Amino acid sequence: MAAQILTFYSYRGGAGRSMLLANIAWLLASNGRRVLAIDWDLEAPGLHEYFAPFLNAQSVTEAPGLIDWLLEQRAVRQSPGLPWMTETSHPAENARLLDYAIPAGWSFPDGGRLELVTAGRPGPEYARNVAGFDWEEFYRRYNGYDVIERLQTVLRRQYDEVLIDSRTGVTEMGGVCTVQLSDAIVLCVTLSQQSIDGASRMADGIDKQRRVKSEPGVRIFPVITRVEGTPDALARDAVVERFDHYLWHLPPRARADYWRIAVIPYARSFAFQERLYAFAEDTSDRHVMSAAIEQMTAYLTGGDVLHLPHLDPALRTRIRLAFARTGSGATCFLSYSSKDDAFAHKLHDDLSRAGIICWFAPHDLPIGARIRPGIEEAIRSHDKVILVLSAHAIASTWVEDEVETAFERERLTKSTILIPIRLDEEVLTTDAAWAANIRRQRNIGDFTDWENPAAYATALTRLLESLQPR
Repeated sequence: MAAQILTFYSYRGGAGRSMLLANIAWLLASNGRRVLAIDWDLEAPGLHEYFAPFLNAQSVTEAPGLIDWLLEQRAVRQSPGLPWMTETSHPAENARLLDYAIPAGWSFPDGGRLELVTAGRPGPEYARNVAGFDWEEFYRRYNGYDVIERLQTVLRRQYDEVLIDSRTGVTEMGGVCTVQLSDAIVLCVTLSQQSIDGASRMADGIDKQRRVKSEPGVRIFPVITRVEGTPDALARDAVVERFDHYLWHLPPRARADYWRIAVIPYARSFAFQERLYAFAEDTSDRHVMSAAIEQMTAYLTGGDVLHLPHLDPALRTRIRLAFARTGSGATCFLSYSSKDDAFAHKLHDDLSRAGIICWFAPHDLPIGARIRPGIEEAIRSHDKVILVLSAHAIASTWVEDEVETAFERERLTKSTILIPIRLDEEVLTTDAAWAANIRRQRNIGDFTDWENPAAYATALTRLLESLQPR
C-alpha cells in the first residue's frame, strides 16, 4: 500500500483521539511499517505521554518540535533575496522537521519503526510562540501552502504511514493538516449532540474544500469513541445518518459492516493514564480494546494490518510497570510490621523508582528522634498512607495507632488517605475491630503472591494507579 497521511480529528477534547492514534501507530509499526506521529495539537500537546517508556526523556524536553520548525520556516522566508517561491527552493528546510523526530526505543519486527515529532520544545517561550504564530499571515505572506506541500512530499518519501494528532475544534490550524496534508481523516465522534454537530460541520467543510480545488474527496472514517457498554441505539443511529455518506470510498455492502466495528470502547482501566493496549493487563478491557483498534486499523490499511504480534507476557508486564512509573508526584507513608521488613523494603524501592516520595522509618526517621511523634507527623504531612496488612501487622499496636492517625486525618480533610494492601488472608477473617473495619469499608490490594514477579508487578501497577491524582 502506498504511503499515506492520516489525520485524527475530534471536535472537542476528551474524545479519545490521541489514545486511538497512539495505539494505531504502535500497531502499524509492529507490523513492519515506518511510522511517524506528529503532535499538531499545539495548544494542548500530550501525544508523547503514550510513548513515554520508549522515548529519551531528555529529547522530549529539549528537542525542537512542530512550532519550532514553523517559526524557522517563517524566518527563512522573511530573509530578503531568497528565492523561496521557486520550485526547487529550500528542500532541506522541509526535511529538517524530520531531524526533530524522536525514535521510539523498541525493536519492531520486519523493519518497522515509530518516530514522534512533538508539538515543540517545552518552556516559557512555548506558549508565546504558539499564541504569536499567525496562520493566515503564514499562508498569505510566506507561501505557507508551498511549505506544507513540500513537507508532504518529504513525509511520503521517508515513511509508510504518517499520523497527525489534530487540534480540536474548527480552527485554521486544524484546517492546515486535515485539508491540505491528509489522504484520510479519522473523525472521532462521541455520542453527544454537540460532538455530532461539530464533527459534521468539520467533515462537510473538509469535503467541500477538497472538491473546490478539483482534488479527490478526502476519505473520512467516522469513529464512535468513548462508548461505555452498548452504545445508545438512537445516538448511534444519529451518527450513522449524519456521517454514512462520507463513506463513499467503501462499497455499499461494506458500510453496514464498517459501522459495526467503528466503535471504540471506553475502558476504565485505560482512563487514568496514557498507555498502549499492547502492554495492558490480559483482561476483558484489553481484549475489547484490541479488537476495536485492530479492526479499525484494518480498514485504514485496506486489510493489510490485522493483528498485534505476540508479545511475551513477562515483557508486557515489565513495560506496563514502566508506564506506571511516570511519576505521579504523590507522597506516601508506609505503615507495616517490622516482621514484614523484606516486603516493605522491596515496595519502598519500587515506589521510589516510580517517582513517588515514600516515607520509610528506617530511612527517614532521624537518629535520636522521638519515634511516635515523628511517625504521627509524617502521616499528617504525606498524601497517602499505604497500610501493609498481615497477621504480624494486625497484632501490632504500632500499626493500629498509625491507622487511627490516618483515619483522624481523613475525618479532618474529608478525603481518602488510607490505602490498604494485604500479604496474607488474616484480614479477611480477623476479629480485631480496627482491621475488620478496614475489611468492611475498603477495597484491599492483593499482594499475597508478592514473591512471584509477574503477580507482584500486576499488584504494584494497580497500587500505582490508586496513587494517581484524581
